[in-house]
Amino acid sequence: TEPQVNPKAYPLADATLTKTILELVQQASNYKQLRKGANEATKTLNRGIAEFIVMAADAEPLEIILHLPLLCEDKNVPYVFVRSKQALGRACGVSRPVIATSVTIKEGSQLKPQIHVRAVNAAVFSVGQAEGAMVDPPVIIWEHEVGSLLRYGDLIPRLEDALGKFSRRDSAEVIQPVRTVVPLQKHGGFLGLMPTYMENDGVLCTKFVCFYKREEGSTLPAVQATVVLLDPEYGNIKAVSQTGTHLD
Repeated sequence: TEPQVNPKAYPLADATLTKTILELVQQASNYKQLRKGANEATKTLNRGIAEFIVMAADAEPLEIILHLPLLCEDKNVPYVFVRSKQALGRACGVSRPVIATSVTIKEGSQLKPQIHVRAVNAAVFSVGQAEGAMVDPPVIIWEHEVGSLLRYGDLIPRLEDALGKFSRRDSAEVIQPVRTVVPLQKHGGFLGLMPTYMENDGVLCTKFVCFYKREEGSTLPAVQATVVLLDPEYGNIKAVSQTGTHLD
């Protein structure tokens, strides 16, 4: 049996997710996009260059890294714990244990796979007891997995079915209010909110889209969209998908 883990080390990646995270940490080390140690991870968060934070659940005492989750939540940066500081150290390319590390942002990076769905930290509030049933944590999808998940043969019939139900305007089938648009005049942008609920299919989802007028030469996307999939029974987040587009 595996050793007990301090319950404060939360969310804790399972074996499958740990393998994926450690592989990405290793790639980040190869591409010089890694900062090792709690102090270095803290610096990347304060400087706004942290992509996500990985911490070791067997750090002793654990309290020496527990400021990192709080800082991550404040900076809206995903974070997760893995069981072993020794394994995290090996992924970082060193022989010593590493209790915390930060994968950093680098424009034009060749690091693959990049995170496509950034929902690691959503597990903090979506895993728990709900009326006696354990709520599943949100799904994390990596960029290289998207093509295999969105197969034409599976996707198009589902879209056709959903659009057909929406066209029939049966409230029990699809509830989709008119899009709400919030003008952001001070910043030259708009926020669009697009919720939908399919009662019979158990689908609860909303899309947030930000549109901005960017200055010529800006590297920031003009359109940034985030899709949030929720569990309609409990209201917890199941997955978060984020993308950005540049407009000419």
